[in-house]
Amino acid sequence: MDQVSLGVIGIFRPWRQAGITHLLIENEALISLLKSDQNYNNKFQSPSFEKEKLKDNSNTIPSFQPNSSDAVKVRHHQVTHTKNSVPLLPLDKWPFAWKDILSRTPKNPFILWTYEELGYDLGGEANPDRRRLLHRLIKDLSLAKGSHAFWPLCLFPDHATSFENMQMFMSGVQHLKPNWVIFMTGITPNQLGLPNFSLFVPQICWGRYMVTTQHIDELIGNEMYYSQLLSFLKKHIQSLHTL
Repeated sequence: MDQVSLGVIGIFRPWRQAGITHLLIENEALISLLKSDQNYNNKFQSPSFEKEKLKDNSNTIPSFQPNSSDAVKVRHHQVTHTKNSVPLLPLDKWPFAWKDILSRTPKNPFILWTYEELGYDLGGEANPDRRRLLHRLIKDLSLAKGSHAFWPLCLFPDHATSFENMQMFMSGVQHLKPNWVIFMTGITPNQLGLPNFSLFVPQICWGRYMVTTQHIDELIGNEMYYSQLLSFLKKHIQSLHTL
């Protein structure tokens, strides 16, 4: 029997949203679950992918060395140097669906929001509770139009660990160039090769600040969680935006 982190795998979402982070799964059941994501595993672990990583190394997200001014601007953050093994896609190679979302996304936003279900919300099936929460948050932060953007972790949350979703999220971050990436996911998306950030502890990865907050669905109707998030954003992000 193995202990398995729920991460952001779609089939585990009900457990994760209930506050459960790990499950004990019989080996046979675990094998069955892994086979259900065979396309990702085959792509990610295949020899051809290893060759592709070496060949395209020049087009991956560079390591970030924070300078002294960065250290002054954000206090109590951790510097994380991640090894990005996923080659980025040039814009002319992007799938149409991702290009369509990009065409509606402000470039160079100060803040980039993301969560697992954002692909559905941007695709015309927006959850009204999440929409109201985000509208309230943006209003309470007095964010101007164009100062923030939404970029999905995946187009289809039930397949959030697929290679394409991982590659396209990272390519989008590199193309949009936000100052901050805010994962409203509760648990840092492990398929991106990032460490599991502690909640509300800013990190520096891929040349930009990143932070994980409570899952967006946990914020709905929970005023204590919402106040924590709003207080953090006002302290760490709004103050930087005015510098």
